[in-house]
Amino acid sequence: MKEITRIHLAKKPFEIEIDAKKDLQKYLQDIEAAVQSSDVMYEIEARVIEILLENGVEIGGVISSSEVVKIKKQMGEVGDFVDESENDTAQKSISEEKPKKRLMRDTENNIAAGVASGMAAYFDMDVNIVRLIWVLITLFTSGAGFIFYIIAALILPAAKTSSEKLQMRGLSPTIENITTKTEPSKNSNKMHIFS
Repeated sequence: MKEITRIHLAKKPFEIEIDAKKDLQKYLQDIEAAVQSSDVMYEIEARVIEILLENGVEIGGVISSSEVVKIKKQMGEVGDFVDESENDTAQKSISEEKPKKRLMRDTENNIAAGVASGMAAYFDMDVNIVRLIWVLITLFTSGAGFIFYIIAALILPAAKTSSEKLQMRGLSPTIENITTKTEPSKNSNKMHIFS
């Protein structure tokens, strides 16, 4: 049995194998040296957690060396986090691989359930225009638009993570997009990657 220890990523606890910890710690410290921003590091750690959850490692679960390899593969090399001018060709290849858009509810920009704001993000429209369309549909269909809105609110999943918010807009979950296209982290304190 491999020896494990505890770490915290974006203030969430995980167990991790000792070898995996050394590898992940070096990777994150190299990224931190490249980006030199605690807010960006918090977003990067949050993205690492998303990748772990996608791969079946729950909060408090054990991170193995194979999980660290998957994280590094999805996040990219440390060189991908440096200045754009130095990394122009790498960014172009990432941006050319546009992910498939996904219709979801935008619960951060909502008035009711976030259906209109989610549709606005998906169709790249002004949210007020989409809301006006919903009101007009409701008025001209004697309330059927309201019923469709309720059904959409029940069927459409909410975009909770940074990755889902970007996917709703058809953007790749790169560090540049996470930091510029999603809301900045409310936590401005210096993060301690490992404790």
